[in-house]
Amino acid sequence: MRSILQAHGPQGISMSELIEELNDRLAEEGFTTVAKRSVESTLATMVNDLGMDIPSQRISGEHRYVWQGMKDDSPYYPTDEDRETLPILFSTLNTQADLSALIWLKDRLTEDYGFTDEEMENSDYYTTAHAEVVNLEKVLQLCGRLIACMRKGQLVTFTYKKTDQNKPPKQHTVAPMHIRMHESRYYLYAILRGSDGALKPKMTLFTIDQIRNYAVQLVPLEDDRFDHPALVKKVKLKSYFNHVVGVWHPEDQAPEIVKLRLTGVAKSYVKHRKLHPTQRIIHTDDESVTVEITVYVSEELDYLLGRFRGMCERE
Repeated sequence: MRSILQAHGPQGISMSELIEELNDRLAEEGFTTVAKRSVESTLATMVNDLGMDIPSQRISGEHRYVWQGMKDDSPYYPTDEDRETLPILFSTLNTQADLSALIWLKDRLTEDYGFTDEEMENSDYYTTAHAEVVNLEKVLQLCGRLIACMRKGQLVTFTYKKTDQNKPPKQHTVAPMHIRMHESRYYLYAILRGSDGALKPKMTLFTIDQIRNYAVQLVPLEDDRFDHPALVKKVKLKSYFNHVVGVWHPEDQAPEIVKLRLTGVAKSYVKHRKLHPTQRIIHTDDESVTVEITVYVSEELDYLLGRFRGMCERE
């Protein structure tokens, strides 16, 4: 209904026209048509509960409903603080300005809430820098599809090509469990289904952009399905990343307390941005700061600390 009202703009639409157009759309989609009472009830909900501004105005001798956006007191209307924060968020999102989902979101903010292009384009005032993801839209669409399968408990099959070019692509059937983004790359944690049809006891890590053609085949729910909430508890997903530096989680290694002494720029860095959520400052003086982190010791840790070169010393 909202899209119909918006499409008619300032000239509005009469009740009879609204019912006719709405029922045409419902019929096209295979849904049951609705009566005038249902349309009137929905309009009242849109105005009274959702804060939409849809006055009935007399135009050309008849009452017509005119879409005018969201009311200022709508529970979904952004506060002044929201409006001041969104440009910062959009400066980050605008690094992928061609994404269809982002275009849709900006259109909604413009049409429904009156945001201007100037509010959402802030390159003269604020920019971000990060690695660019190849085929990001395909990656994000696949992530969304996998999350939908997680919610349904639907297994998927895909062909995966490892980084090692000497190893041939391999097909896997998995229960998708979790997606994690790290260093601008997206990763899938999944539980493999064995040749006997049973799920393995631990999670396996896949890089999303190495799934061939960014495509997965859905295993029909009536054939096989899994209980995602139960598996979340089984693999202890809520605490799974507590000691992970990036994405690698060893099954046979305990986390270690790593003590670091940092000087120069590195000292300022760790005082204002934690190396890891477990970071704890245990000593500081004019020349250095000493911190402890409890993590899995890995190449990812070496990479993290390598940026500081001679300014970071493990004790």
